[in-house]
Amino acid sequence: MIDEDGPDLLYGGIGNDLILGNRGDDTISTGNGNNLAFGGQDDDLMYGGQGSDSLKGEFGDDTLLGSPRSLSAEAAVSNFLSGNKGNDLLLAGHGGDSLYGGDGEDLIFGGDGEDLIFGDRGDDTIRGGSGNDTLVAANGNPLVRENDGDNLIFTGGGQDLVFGGSGNDSLVGEDGEDTIRAGRGNDIVWGGNNDDLLFGGHGDDTLCGGGGNDTLVAGNGNPNDPATGDNLLIGAAGNNVMFGNGGQDTFQGGLGDDTIFGGSGDVIVFGERGNNVIFGQRGNDTLAGGNDSSLVHGGQGNDVLFGNAGNNTLYGGQGDDTLYSGRGNSRLYGDEGDDLLFGQRGNDTLIGGGGQNGFAISNEVENNLILDFDLTQDAFVLFDGITREQLNFVSRDGDATLERDGRTLAILVDIDIDQVGQINFLENASSQSSG
Repeated sequence: MIDEDGPDLLYGGIGNDLILGNRGDDTISTGNGNNLAFGGQDDDLMYGGQGSDSLKGEFGDDTLLGSPRSLSAEAAVSNFLSGNKGNDLLLAGHGGDSLYGGDGEDLIFGGDGEDLIFGDRGDDTIRGGSGNDTLVAANGNPLVRENDGDNLIFTGGGQDLVFGGSGNDSLVGEDGEDTIRAGRGNDIVWGGNNDDLLFGGHGDDTLCGGGGNDTLVAGNGNPNDPATGDNLLIGAAGNNVMFGNGGQDTFQGGLGDDTIFGGSGDVIVFGERGNNVIFGQRGNDTLAGGNDSSLVHGGQGNDVLFGNAGNNTLYGGQGDDTLYSGRGNSRLYGDEGDDLLFGQRGNDTLIGGGGQNGFAISNEVENNLILDFDLTQDAFVLFDGITREQLNFVSRDGDATLERDGRTLAILVDIDIDQVGQINFLENASSQSSG
C-alpha cells in the first residue's frame, strides 16, 4: 500500500502488509497481520496492530504506538519501532518491543513487556515500563528513567541523567559525565569513564566509580528519606569521594587519592592505594588506611584502625578504639576513650590521649616513640607470650627506654628511669579496658 502525497489515512488489513506513507502528515494503522510500515516525509502518526509489526517513522517528527491498548496483555505481541530522523515519540505496547529513537531529541516509553530501547543520537528522554527492560542511551545527553522490573541500562557517551526503578537494576555509565540514581532495589551501578555522580538509593547496592574522579553516595542524598541498606562502594581508578549512609557499608578506595565518609552504620573501609582521607563517623568501624600515606579518623564508636604498609596518621576519635600502625612509619592518636595502640613495624609515634590507654608490646613492636605515657592510668599490654621478666628499662637521653634482648621496643618521652617502677604491665588484653 502506497499513499499519495498529502495527509492520508491508511489502514492495513488482515494479512501481512507493506505500507509506505510517502509525503504528508499521515495516519497509519497496520491492522491484524505482521506488517511493515514506513511513515515517509513529514510528521506521521503510526499504530501497531494485532500482529508483530515494524513501524519506521523516517524523516518527520513522528509518533509511533506499539500494540493497541485494546489488545490484552496475555495476547501481547512484539513490535519494532524506529523513529529514524526527527524528534519522535515512541510508545511500546504490551509485548517485548524494540524501540530505536534515531536522530533527534526523542521521547521513548517502554510498555508492559521486556523491551529493548535504544536512544541513539540526540538528547532523548527514555522511560522504561513495568517489564525487565534493556535501555541503551547511546550518544547525546539523555534523561533515562525506569519504573518496575529488573532492568539493564547503558548510558552511552553523553552527560546522562539516569534513574533506576523499584527493581534490581544494573546501570552502566560508560563514557560521559553521568549522574545515576539507582532507585529502590538491590542495584549494581558502574560509573564508567570520566567524572560521575552515583547514588545507590534504597536497597543493598554495589557502586563502582570506574575511570574518573567520581562521587559515590550509598543512599539517596536526601536526609529526609534516609536509606539503610548494606552497600559496597568501589572507587576503582581516580580520586574519588565516597559517602556511606545508615547501613553496614563496605568501601574499597582503589588506585587514587580518595576521601571516604563512613556514615552512621558500622562500616568497613579499605583505603588500598593512594593518599586517602578516611572518616569512620558514627559507628563501630573497621578502617584500613592503605599502602601510601593516609589520614584515618575513627570518629564516634569503638573503632579498629589499620595503617597497613604506608606512613599513615591514625586518630581513634571518641570511643574505645584499637589502632594498628602497620609496616610504615606512622603516627597514632588514641584521642578520647580507653584505647589500645599497636606500634608494630616501623618507627612509629604513639599518643594515647585521654582515658586509660594500653600500649601493646608484641613480637612486631620496635622503636615506638610514646609521647604522653600517663603513669597513673596507662599500661603496657603484653602479647605473643612476652612476660615482664623478659623486659628491661634503660635511660637514653633522659627518657626511659623499654628493651627486650637489647632491641628497643618503646621510648617513653619525659619519663625518667627512676619512675619506671610505677608502670603497669598487663599480660593479656582481656584485663585492659580497650576497644
